[in-house]
Amino acid sequence: MKVWFNPSKAIESALSTIAAQTEGFGSEFVPGVRPADPRFGDYQANGVLAFAKQNGLNPRELATRLISAAEASDEFDPAFVTLDIAGPGFINFTLTPEFIWQWQLSFSTKEDYQSGAKALKDGRKVIIDYPSANTAKQAHIGHLRPMVIGQAIARLLDFCGADLIRDNHIGDWGTNFGTLIMKIKRDGVDLSELGENALVTLDQLYKDGSALEFEQPELRDISRNELVLLQNGDTENTAIWNQIVEISKIAFDKLFVQIGVEIDITLGESFYRDKVQRIYAELTEVGLAEQSDGALVVWHDEIKKFSRDNERPFPFNIRKQDGASNYASTDLATVLYRLEEFKADEIIYLTDAR
Repeated sequence: MKVWFNPSKAIESALSTIAAQTEGFGSEFVPGVRPADPRFGDYQANGVLAFAKQNGLNPRELATRLISAAEASDEFDPAFVTLDIAGPGFINFTLTPEFIWQWQLSFSTKEDYQSGAKALKDGRKVIIDYPSANTAKQAHIGHLRPMVIGQAIARLLDFCGADLIRDNHIGDWGTNFGTLIMKIKRDGVDLSELGENALVTLDQLYKDGSALEFEQPELRDISRNELVLLQNGDTENTAIWNQIVEISKIAFDKLFVQIGVEIDITLGESFYRDKVQRIYAELTEVGLAEQSDGALVVWHDEIKKFSRDNERPFPFNIRKQDGASNYASTDLATVLYRLEEFKADEIIYLTDAR
């Protein structure tokens, strides 16, 4: 018997093959192997119970039959693993000291270990979404944590054979740009003269703009209009936006080098600005999205909080009343792009946590 690198996966595969050739089972049987309570073994297969219930069979008799077939096969060497039944039909697997010793010998070098680990992902296309900081804002602990954790996860995925894309999905097209552009225009700020601490100044301009909107609510309409102008391609606002993005890029690239963060592509929210119309059209066409007070929303009637019958309706808003896109719009467009263009098998998101 070959020493398994990943016993859980190997046991699952072996049991599926054996069950397909064992009376009473079939190809639809799912072993359901998972780590076991240490009192009973290293792994446990509990799929027999569900299968027996679905087919009106005795689970313990089925488990006994499957264990006999497994022990008679070449898949389970008693010197490496022992099998026994617990309760109404659970199958427990205990790895022997000999297996543990042989495992250590077989995977004692980095090369040997990686040869086994690569089978865990085996060329699966994985998109990892990090560090994805917000443009025009300084990084804080909520950004630094996913940077470090994301880099660690990316290295593990790469080591395990994933076809990996590290996507820095920056926030460069959100509501904050309306406020920031309003403040820049109001103060007559020349972004080209901000110097080395340009990002710090941009961050403060946004905070000051938000405070000003709180004091003078009428400015919020101006900020919203500035955002709509930007999203509709206004020349002046686009030029200001380009400067903001470049200032942010310079600052973040420096930080990434200091921390050791690797990035393959940077496709921020702005990249998807011409792709959200498809989201609106397709969700409307299939009846998932509808107009509500001028906005385009999706209801989830199966969840009370998000149903149209809730006392305070709280739908999933995918387009604002003024026609501007939002986080939901670009997030949906991003998922669609990653599935269609990158053929992603998995997408992993690193999020803020404090």
